[in-house]
Amino acid sequence: MKDRHPVKILESFLWKMFPGNYHPYGYTFDWKVSKLFFDHDFSNLDTIEANFQREYEAVVAKIQEAWGPADFQRNANTGSPDWYWNYIIEMSCWNKAEGIAYVAYHKEDKELPYEITLGTMFAEALDEYEEGW
Repeated sequence: MKDRHPVKILESFLWKMFPGNYHPYGYTFDWKVSKLFFDHDFSNLDTIEANFQREYEAVVAKIQEAWGPADFQRNANTGSPDWYWNYIIEMSCWNKAEGIAYVAYHKEDKELPYEITLGTMFAEALDEYEEGW
């Protein structure tokens, strides 16, 4: 799927999120996922990290070409937004009428894969989250 474009994927998610199409949180798509690191096999870790960092930056650049700079960006040092459940390495988010569109570069635990995820968070879900459900 070399012809896939992150903006088209995010726009398709946002389209599904118009009123009447409520989904509790939004939609996600795994753009890229690394191997698992079980049995302490951390071979090529530096190369994998560098490749994922470059891929994340390329995806963000493609989105910025269409939507402009991210409305907010986070990295491992600044933490994750309260509504995002995965540990992030980096994340960029764009505020849209339907909610938030984002790209996240994350890794849950040292044995689990690196991932780049495209997703959306529905505006009503954000309101519910802020109200404390």
